[in-house]
Amino acid sequence: MLREFIDSSLQNAVNIDVWFNALVEVGRRHQLEYTTFALLPRDSLPYSEVFYKSNYSAVWQKIYEQKRYAEIDPIVRHCRSKMTPLVWGSETFIGAQEEALYEQACAFGSRWGVALPIHGPKHEVGMLCFASSVRSDEAKRDAVSSLPELGLVRDFASPAGLSLARQKTSAVAPKLTPREMECLKWMSLGKGTWEISQILRCSQSTINYHITNIRIKMGVHSRSAAMIKAVGMGLIEL
Repeated sequence: MLREFIDSSLQNAVNIDVWFNALVEVGRRHQLEYTTFALLPRDSLPYSEVFYKSNYSAVWQKIYEQKRYAEIDPIVRHCRSKMTPLVWGSETFIGAQEEALYEQACAFGSRWGVALPIHGPKHEVGMLCFASSVRSDEAKRDAVSSLPELGLVRDFASPAGLSLARQKTSAVAPKLTPREMECLKWMSLGKGTWEISQILRCSQSTINYHITNIRIKMGVHSRSAAMIKAVGMGLIEL
C-alpha cells in the first residue's frame, strides 16, 4: 500500500499541488495536521532562496518570514546540520528568542512534531516536517513508531519535489543567449571579467555588457545575486 502511494502520489505527481497534498495526507493519517516541505538547492544559499510548501496559515507563514525565524529555529538548525529525525516539542526551544518563537508557533497550532532532514547528492538541504496542535502522548508514540515509514516518504518526496520545483522555476526563467550562458557558467566557477574575456577571446567591455544583460534579465543588482537566482532556476550548478 505504501509502495503504491509513493508511486502514484509522489513520484508520478502531475504538479506541485498534487504532490504536496499527498504529503499532507500522510501527516493527517498520523494525527499531524500541519506539513512543511522546505528545500534549498544548495546548502550555501540564503533562506530567501528556499523552495517552500506548507499548509500553515498564511498569516503565520508571513510572520515567520518577516521575523526571519528560520535563522533561530532549532528545528531548521537541526535539519541543516544533522541526518537523524527529530521529535520536537517545547523542550527543543532553549533561550528567550527560541521560547518566544515556540510560544508564537503554538498560537498557530504548532505544539510538537517530527522533522526529517533532507541532504541531497548535489548539496541540497532541507526538511520534511509534520506538526500537531494536540497534546497527545498516544499521538507522539504513534509518530515515533512511524518514523521508518515517514523517512521512506521523505526519501521519495525529496527528488520528486525538487524536480517539480525546478520545472516551475524553469518555466519563468529568463531566456539567456548562448554567450550569456557561457558568462554565467564561468562566473559560477569564480572567474572575473578579465579571466572570462581571455577564455572567450573577447574584450572586457563585451563581457561586462553580457553580465549587465544577465542582471537585467534576472532582475538583480549584483553578479552574486544573479548566480544565486540562476541556481534556484536550475540554469547552473555551483
